[in-house]
Amino acid sequence: MNEAFVSYLKSIGMEEKFIEFVGENYELINSKFIPILKEEIFDIFIEETVSDDRKRKYENIDFITTNFIIEVRMFSREIAIFPVKKVRYLNIKRTEYHFETATSESKMNINFISSEEMDVGLSASGTNCAKLKEIMDKYIIPKMIA
Repeated sequence: MNEAFVSYLKSIGMEEKFIEFVGENYELINSKFIPILKEEIFDIFIEETVSDDRKRKYENIDFITTNFIIEVRMFSREIAIFPVKKVRYLNIKRTEYHFETATSESKMNINFISSEEMDVGLSASGTNCAKLKEIMDKYIIPKMIA
């Protein structure tokens, strides 16, 4: 797993044991699925929420390629592959986040439907909202325009 991915994981306060888990799944996806899909992992995103006691709860790891989001569910280890070649619909929900500086109170959820009729949802809290916005700007919105 490249240094930029590790740096992102550390920036959201992920503990070393979870970083190792993400790394193991990166290697699995990169060796078993990426060659078949003929894609390259360009980015990752950790879907998470904040519990009542203000601790992050990691839910899913999303590996992002040009045409797919490959989701690994953190505790069940289920893998879902979403084709995302074009996006037909995008819904953005946010709390205490105005697409600039995120605070500990910030939350953001996006849901979109691809032209392949796949419904995909991604969620973030705190500083991770900026990463979700980056994912949306780089990989989702351009597919609405294309």
